[in-house]
Amino acid sequence: MWESATFIRRASDSIDSPVRISSRCHAKACPMASTKCGRGIGRPSASTGVIKASPSGDTSILRPSNRRIREHDYLNDIELDVLSIAGEAYRAYLNRLKAENQEDFDGLLENAAQLVRSGTTAFERKSGAGDLTQLSFVMVDEYQDFSPLFDLLLNAIRARNPSIRVFCVGDDWQAINGFAGSNLSFFREFATRFERTKELAITTNHRSARAVVDAGNRIMENKGEPAKARADAPIGEVLLADLSVLRPSAAEAHHWQGDTITPAIRRIVRAPLKAGKSIALLARQRYLPYQVCMPDEGHYPKDDLARLAMLIRDGLTDSEKEQLHVGTVHAYKGREADVVVVLDAVERRFPKVHPDWVFGRVFGDTPSSLIDDERRLFYVACSRAISKLVVVTEKQRESPFLTALRVSSKVLNWDEYDPYCPSGGDWIILVGNAEGTVLVLEGDRSERQKIATSACRMSSICFSKSPFSFCRGFRLTSSSAHRSTNATAGSLARSLSSIKCT
Repeated sequence: MWESATFIRRASDSIDSPVRISSRCHAKACPMASTKCGRGIGRPSASTGVIKASPSGDTSILRPSNRRIREHDYLNDIELDVLSIAGEAYRAYLNRLKAENQEDFDGLLENAAQLVRSGTTAFERKSGAGDLTQLSFVMVDEYQDFSPLFDLLLNAIRARNPSIRVFCVGDDWQAINGFAGSNLSFFREFATRFERTKELAITTNHRSARAVVDAGNRIMENKGEPAKARADAPIGEVLLADLSVLRPSAAEAHHWQGDTITPAIRRIVRAPLKAGKSIALLARQRYLPYQVCMPDEGHYPKDDLARLAMLIRDGLTDSEKEQLHVGTVHAYKGREADVVVVLDAVERRFPKVHPDWVFGRVFGDTPSSLIDDERRLFYVACSRAISKLVVVTEKQRESPFLTALRVSSKVLNWDEYDPYCPSGGDWIILVGNAEGTVLVLEGDRSERQKIATSACRMSSICFSKSPFSFCRGFRLTSSSAHRSTNATAGSLARSLSSIKCT
């Protein structure tokens, strides 16, 4: 990979032109193309100004003329009223900043660009002082996240230093910050924004296993040049986990009443955590499309994702807690984990198109562009995985993005994942549908132990009317049931003493 970077550097030395690197690689692949994301900038206001940048470096800012609002083709008066109110609110915000002698990030960029254009080119930083007019190169990382404000600053630098060469690195498949003001047009129009340009493609993915790379290509099919796994990449695994077919064990149903996602995720992460693997649980947003139980005691977060994180971490060792990350896809961009679990691949999450999307039309939003944004976000989520990707969905409302994945992925079999087993010697006993019925608990795998249980309530016994999984690999089957009128609490207790819950 260093050879590619060196070749790129030599190429930029040999031609007096900007260079753009279109990258499908990740942090490990190319040190020159790190995937840190620090583009949290606000979108230019419709009422207070629109930043324009021409390829020649000409920039202008349209101040409160409401030009964009005036020229917008409104659907109805409601859209006009909402945008007018938003413009007034933003103007009030700017006035408040000025009154309190404060500045936001957008303002810092704008002020910096104005200072440079007016002739202030000397700068100081921790590593030393310098002058923009003396620079030979400027490198723009994460070019797919470039915005009009960044373009304003870059063009101001180029105006003061016409001989400076521009080197950009980005991956258009990871353009997910449109909500923060970034615009993919800068990436796509690179050749027209600069003169004598050259574009180089890095398509080798040095992070992920073959199955994960293939999944990413299928998600982004016909959206650009596909990625390639490195020659020595392992096969890896991609699984689709249908939450609607999971039947929680009695222990799980009792411990997380009405909550299916918590026991499902605990099953998935158990083995990787024991093996020392890093795991990332990623969601589209902090409120999940499932019920996450709210324990009766203690303080628990209100948002679903934080509460799920607490429930999953409960009982883990300190080292296992360090291995586990729970968060949103946006916050995890640029990072990686051995195992990635996408928690909410269902409709109205991937893609998530807000009912009020029409108020973004003034910025160029359309249903098609929004769905493309969501597809890229789903790709970013899946491509964080190194060796294993698990996508959680529900069959009756699965994300349309999963159609592409079904071709090459496998369906997760919940029976192969050990259910939750209570600690402290608690026992979960399953019973039949009628009082007096005795069911046989038959051991799976090499454990061929049997125990008779009846429908009598004991302090340490929980009951279920359905033959669900029990502890580790045990299952109740109606075919192994038989009638007994002599089963007593005492005989059950004696039988239980010979079984260990693992």
